[in-house]
Amino acid sequence: ESGDLLSGANDIDDVADGTVTAGSEEYGIKTTGGDGQLVTDTAITGASLTVASSAGAVQSMDTPILFSVSVDTTKTRQGSYSHVATFTLTANP
Repeated sequence: ESGDLLSGANDIDDVADGTVTAGSEEYGIKTTGGDGQLVTDTAITGASLTVASSAGAVQSMDTPILFSVSVDTTKTRQGSYSHVATFTLTANP
C-alpha cells in the first residue's frame, strides 16, 4: 500500500482495536467469506497481510474485502482522502 489514508498532509488513523467505530477517526479492512483471514477491522500498515487463504483447491470462491472508515468531526479535516492498496495472488500448484 502507498501509505496512510491521506488528503494532502491530513491523514485518518489506522484502526487499533479491531473495530472501526462510528465517530472515531479510524480506517481498516476486514474480509467475509469462507477463506477470509481478517475477521476484525485490521490496519493497513505496509506490512504483508494474508487476506484470504485455502489449504485445498479453490474454484469460484468469493472473498469480499470491506474497507471501513470513520471520522471524528472535531479531529478529521475535510478533504478527499485516498491511498493505493495492492493485492497479490499467489497460487501453489
